[in-house]
Amino acid sequence: MVTTHSATIPNLQPGTTYYFEVQSNDYFGNKAIDDNGGSYYTFTTETAPENIMHVYSIDMWSVPLKNRNTIYTKVKIVDGSGNAVAEATVYLDITLPNDITISADAETDSIGFVTFDYGPTTKTGTYISTVTDVAKADWTYNPDENLETSENFFVS
Repeated sequence: MVTTHSATIPNLQPGTTYYFEVQSNDYFGNKAIDDNGGSYYTFTTETAPENIMHVYSIDMWSVPLKNRNTIYTKVKIVDGSGNAVAEATVYLDITLPNDITISADAETDSIGFVTFDYGPTTKTGTYISTVTDVAKADWTYNPDENLETSENFFVS
């Protein structure tokens, strides 16, 4: 006699109550239905964090042109469920090979990305891009949830 059941159900909506009954068939084709005495069983999915965002990724690369390079930094911002956050202002510090730091800010696009560029430059060495803050009205930036905070790229 089976007294416990388990199932994995993908693609459920957050903060939603679901009603269910349990149906099972044994090897001989006998069917059992448990609907909790006609009341059905219930469970409620957890509510996804609302209006909390963090850095999902930072990528850097360069594009050379006539002995000069333009350095690019691309940042993605997402919410607690991993959905893109549009129109968030990302504040970025870029540390140059001579240890000078410049700051920039720009808004994410409709799919949560923002791209910064520096150059063209002839400086060789390591460039470091660090997100220092993210802001959007009625949203909270939680840097503890960042998957990345900074990235570096070496130009030779």
